[in-house]
Amino acid sequence: VKFECAEEGEAQSGPDPCDPPTDPTGEVDLALEWLASQQQEDGSWNLDGSAGAFPGGATGLAVLAFLGNGNTPYSGTYKQNVCDAIKFLISYQQGEGNLETIGATPGLYCHLFAHWAMAEAVLLSQQATDGGCAEGCDLTMEEMRTAAESATAYTVYAHLDGGSWKYTPIWGDGDRKGDPSHMIWGLSALVASKKAGLQGALSDTQLRKIKTLLNNNGSNPVDDPSAGYAVDSEYFYHSYHDPALSPRMSACSLFSRTLLQELSGDLNHGAVPASHAAMQSFFDNNSPDLAGDLYYNKPATLLAYQVGGSVWSNWINVLQPYLSANQDTSGGANDGSWLFSDNHAQGGNAPRNCNTEGGRLYCTVFAILCLEPGYAGLKLFE
Repeated sequence: VKFECAEEGEAQSGPDPCDPPTDPTGEVDLALEWLASQQQEDGSWNLDGSAGAFPGGATGLAVLAFLGNGNTPYSGTYKQNVCDAIKFLISYQQGEGNLETIGATPGLYCHLFAHWAMAEAVLLSQQATDGGCAEGCDLTMEEMRTAAESATAYTVYAHLDGGSWKYTPIWGDGDRKGDPSHMIWGLSALVASKKAGLQGALSDTQLRKIKTLLNNNGSNPVDDPSAGYAVDSEYFYHSYHDPALSPRMSACSLFSRTLLQELSGDLNHGAVPASHAAMQSFFDNNSPDLAGDLYYNKPATLLAYQVGGSVWSNWINVLQPYLSANQDTSGGANDGSWLFSDNHAQGGNAPRNCNTEGGRLYCTVFAILCLEPGYAGLKLFE
């Protein structure tokens, strides 16, 4: 994996399918080998944790890991794996465009994982075609684009009246507010969709409601004289469920603001560039979690990569050795994978059991994406 980082303010490139990244440590290569070995005959993957299989979401996560390493359905070492996975997602897509069954707790999360993967697959496949390295897969670009646009339409539909997303498109909690945890996935999927030229976008009203939600959940504003405005540097999950400020929700919220910068660039929509002093303040007060909180480490890693400079080098120089030391290298059935417990405290007061619920596949994909900082964001920041 190439660990170099663009200087602050420079254009950042995602993976090039015609010139995929190298992996000098071998950690990502080993992890992708394990991931490929877990693929089902129908092209899908299953989560192996307590939440259930959720093949749409699991397949979306696996595809993101392969795409981040430069693979597409038409190019790369794992092109057949990705081709089969995308064909599965298209066959699994449901009537309203959702890529996962909605209702059980992680259902909408899983749709958003898969939507982001589909949109990035369209974008990277087009780049492979334009670069002359596309071959193989018996799947047309039009089939993939049609499915990705249906997924985009569902994500827009699922946005809640109070801003963001949360478990199901219509839920009975009165104010119908979403949360920053879903927000990073919804916005990532929509930024990728925009860059892929897919139809469907949030309205001005919806974007303003995201800003209101972020402002209501935020605290400890940091002024940036060069920007001319202050931005909250800490955030909580939800006003009535878990109103405790936490590093995890702060990372998710600040990362969401940079995604809004890519999606709209309008401060009225909550958009804030990674160069704002609030981002620096977050990293002045937080470091990688070394007890396995991947749901905190993943957005914080992408945010640190955008900020660049010493923020990035300080962050990855702590996180990468930790992940390396905890990768399974036993030579057995789980060789190359990761599995972490939930003995961490980055998520506020409410119990956080993402590792237990998602299992080894979830942990492995999130660790891969943390180790591919310049590519885990795929084309979001290009």
